[in-house]
Amino acid sequence: MKRWQATPVTLNPRPLRRGTTHLYERIFDQVRSELGEDALAAGGFKIHTTILKEAQEAAEKSLLESLAKAERHPGYNHQRYADYNKSDPKPAEYLQGAVLMIDHDTGEVLAHVGGRDYSQTQYDFIESGKRPLGTAFFPYVYAAGLRNNFTPSTMLDDEPINNREVMIGGQEGIPGEFGMEVASPKYQGRIPMREAFENSKIGATIRFANQVGLQRVLDTGVAFGLPLEKAELLPRIAIGFEGATMKQAVGAMAVFPRGGRSAAEKLVYLERIEDADGRTRFRRHHSPVRDRAVIDSASAWQIHSMMAGSLERGSSQGALNGLVEKNFSGAGKGGSTFQFSDTWFLGYNKRVTCGVWTGFLSGGSDAIYPGAFSR
Repeated sequence: MKRWQATPVTLNPRPLRRGTTHLYERIFDQVRSELGEDALAAGGFKIHTTILKEAQEAAEKSLLESLAKAERHPGYNHQRYADYNKSDPKPAEYLQGAVLMIDHDTGEVLAHVGGRDYSQTQYDFIESGKRPLGTAFFPYVYAAGLRNNFTPSTMLDDEPINNREVMIGGQEGIPGEFGMEVASPKYQGRIPMREAFENSKIGATIRFANQVGLQRVLDTGVAFGLPLEKAELLPRIAIGFEGATMKQAVGAMAVFPRGGRSAAEKLVYLERIEDADGRTRFRRHHSPVRDRAVIDSASAWQIHSMMAGSLERGSSQGALNGLVEKNFSGAGKGGSTFQFSDTWFLGYNKRVTCGVWTGFLSGGSDAIYPGAFSR
């Protein structure tokens, strides 16, 4: 990030063209909102956006590589991108993904990848999608505990739990592995909250949510901006059964680097617009963000510390490989849903918060492949 900030700003010699990317459509919508249809039809505008070119290109490249890698997995049994024929009247059913990076203090969008290939699928997951968070919801379960006098040293029971106690799909059995984010989970009996969080322990987290109180967990999720107002008060809320949009997921995660205060609610793509004569037709007002207290700063730091521990030695270990920022001072949380049908990774540093989702636009419960963990 520091390297990007030090790079001189240059005009993109290959500007975005309409009908080519999900990002362009979002920018076009905001330009149309600011200037109106008649002015826009005249053309000749120079549009300055908040997008970081290097971040956008890196997000696009990384997402495509990750999706292609997933499709090469021996357990992947779905349509592959390379096999889809554009002339097929049926919509594409191959693996999709999305990336959103924002400046959590200003609401500026720094990177927006709404899907895998706009020419084949115009659906923008960032704008329109909503999927369960799975184990990426864990920070809010533990935040609910910290809000109610539990501590990272509180001892929890790490034992298998029957799905009749979780109430997902009316099935029975032990769901201890799903979303565990480690290939061979082990149950350890009594362990501290910190260890349960860092290793994404399913059974321990569900029991902890019941101990804290499901209503308190739900209320905490709502306080972070997640749409849980109408959720059924069942233990499955603790493992991210309810859906959220990418914007909601990124906004909720951004509370932690902001010391427990909410992030900018309105995301912006435009910095200024100039007409063909060089006159400024629009300039964004850099007014202070109206934020609110979500949790106290000490609790925000404790969740941050446990997520950082997960990256260093827990279920998200290895997620830092390949980062530009080598001395990474941020944190994040991966998430897998029941049956591995969706994966998330939500993380941040001091300035930015980023979310990554992979899954299928059909919204079914089929696994991407067995054990498709969020890394």
